[in-house]
This record gives sequence, structure tokens and C-alpha cells, in this order.
Amino acid sequence: MVPLNELTAETILSQKLIAEVFDQEDELYRAELLASLGLRAAKLKVKTEFREMVATFRRVEKEMKKQEKKNRPPTLVENWTNFTGPYDNMLCKGWIASDNGITTTSNGVGTAELLACYHPILPIERLKNLETEKEKIKLAYKRNGIWSELVVPKNMITSANKIVALSDLGISVTSENAKYLVRYLADVENAMCSILVQNLDGLETDLFLTIRKLSLMEICSLSTCLTVLRSVVDGVFGQII
Repeated sequence: MVPLNELTAETILSQKLIAEVFDQEDELYRAELLASLGLRAAKLKVKTEFREMVATFRRVEKEMKKQEKKNRPPTLVENWTNFTGPYDNMLCKGWIASDNGITTTSNGVGTAELLACYHPILPIERLKNLETEKEKIKLAYKRNGIWSELVVPKNMITSANKIVALSDLGISVTSENAKYLVRYLADVENAMCSILVQNLDGLETDLFLTIRKLSLMEICSLSTCLTVLRSVVDGVFGQII
């Protein structure tokens, strides 16, 4: 992109420049660019024209997303995440979770689309401190085609006010979509049935080493959970339940 101080009244209104801004995947970075360009447009005395160009691009983008949703291939598995990568699909209730982002509709019906996140994200493990009983959550998220993982306190993803702090760690969350991201993560997490318990120094004790992360395809059946618990007790205490 041309440096701001080199933009003229003509170039700042070019379709190529504004299209380049709207091609930015990171919404926060896009907003910063638009704000900076808006200030430059004001100095060049074309602020009104610039706003009209941006508004037009937003209308076009909205229409394209609506058309994309209408033409979404039926291969997406309903009520499950559909991310490409190393993680299993997970139950996500009424959310549409794909590589294009995570959305749902108001009250599950209608055309009003509610955005939770612009990119794939999901909780993959729940960690519990043996002494304090406090929990942490391991999140996996995909930006620019690359998956990353991070561990955060559980209360960070249960509050719309706190979850915005994840933007500093590379997750696209703002005050606008925060409450929907909280709701989505809660829906997915509550569908998980595996807990990796940690002790105070963060190392797994032998008691919990044999607890594995159950595949959600097993739907967390009670019999499976009891079998895992029985194997743990047998291995540690040498007793049969």
C-alpha cells in the first residue's frame, strides 16, 4: 500500500486502494487502516467522497457474504465444527463453524447473521488445578492458514469484557462480537467430556496420565467414561471396581 503521506485526493478514492483495505482478513487492522485513511481524506478535503466509497464497498461485501451463505455447499455437517486441520469436529449446537468463520442467526431463524469470530477457534482441553480447583482452557485457533494453541484462565472466556483481551494474543475479537464468541466457546466446551487434570506445579500426576481425550464421535457415552475411570483406579491402586 502507498504510504499515507503520498496519497492524493485522486488515489485515496481509487477502487484499487479501498479494495486492498477490504481484502485484509484482520478486522482490527482493517479498522485502523480505514481510520488513518479517513484522516488523510479529511486533510485532502475529500472526506465525504471517501466515506461514500467505503459505504459502497461495505454494501457490496455484505451482499457477497449473503450470497456466499445462500450458496454454501451442503457438505457442512450441521451442529458440528467443520474446520480443516488436525482437530476433530466438535458439537457446536446451532453455530455454523467453518474455515470462513463462525456465525449463527438470531434465535436460530431469520436472516440476521451473528458473528462470533472471523476465523476458526475452539476449546480443545480443559485443565484443572488439583489444589486450587481452578480451571484453565486450551484454545486452538487458525489465522492465515496456521493453527496455534494457547492456554488461558477459564474466566477469560466466560466474560465478554475479559475475552477481548485475547485480541492481544492474535484472536480476532472486539467489543462487538465478544458476547457471541463467549456463547460459542461455552457451547463447544460443554459438549466436551475430557478433563486433563494438572497438579500445582503443572505436571500431570500418574493418577491422571491414563485419562485420554475422548473422541467426540463417541458422544461421551457413560459406559466409555466408566471404563476409563476403572482403568485408572486399577492401574494406580491395583484394585478392581
